[in-house]
Amino acid sequence: MALIVVTGEQDKEIELGVTRYAINLDGESCEFALVIADSIRGKGLAHKLMIAFVRYCNRT
Repeated sequence: MALIVVTGEQDKEIELGVTRYAINLDGESCEFALVIADSIRGKGLAHKLMIAFVRYCNRT
């Protein structure tokens, strides 16, 4: 699963942040990554993306 934050026009989108996870074979743990573009660091996007990720996971 991945959540991606983009900006710009449809044909000129720029990725600002992405979070991804994959459930491990044990079914009880996962691999997780969160990346934010240098141009947007320090603006709170990582926090907002993490909150959205946790909310999504709690619903599934």
